Amino acid sequence: MDASTSDSSLVVDGENYILQSCCPHSATSPAPGVTRFTVRYDDPKVKGSLRSELRFKSTGYETPTTYSAKIRPQSPWPSRDEFVIAMQWHAQKDMWLGEPGRFPPLEFSIEDGEWVIIKSYDTNLITLPNDKEVERVTLARLPFEPGEWVDWKITASWSTGETGRLDIWKDGNKVVSDSGPNAYWDAVGPYWKLGTYRPQQAKRITRAEPVSIDFSDIRLAVSPGGTEQ
Repeated sequence: MDASTSDSSLVVDGENYILQSCCPHSATSPAPGVTRFTVRYDDPKVKGSLRSELRFKSTGYETPTTYSAKIRPQSPWPSRDEFVIAMQWHAQKDMWLGEPGRFPPLEFSIEDGEWVIIKSYDTNLITLPNDKEVERVTLARLPFEPGEWVDWKITASWSTGETGRLDIWKDGNKVVSDSGPNAYWDAVGPYWKLGTYRPQQAKRITRAEPVSIDFSDIRLAVSPGGTEQ
């Protein structure tokens, strides 16, 4: 199923986004102001994988932007360990240059019973297939508790140079303060995606339990005058 546009009134006020999902169960509202993103093992693929996500527009490079959301992975969480992405800032490859798909410039995943925050970047003008210059840096590994709300706030200035900046708070406590490259040399800067993304299940090797993640209080704010602290 192709990405479709949906009414945003229960989730985000005044923001343009695209809902990438397959089915009626993919994005539901279990309570006012809460959206639950569910991905089942046997869901049809969306954009070549198993996902239920919102995709926002890019805010560009060198533009201080604040992103925030409350996230609650549903309990019980799958007993079999699985890599699940709840938020990612995706790169838009320059297709006319033959660039491959790449790791997200920033991702918030759940793996091995932890929240894992990783940034990826390439300081080369063109990212070649299997290019070893693509850098992956783990910024934080933090406790994960299914069924509990987590309040995330991220301020970012995307750049392929030393002006890049990432500051991240979890429940009001600063957990990441990072400077330097945090993006790829693309015509369009990173864009925010959130929901439930299960890339490992795309091959459907073994049956798996459904995964659901709740979101509320989603905000995206551009601050040309400086990054919010």
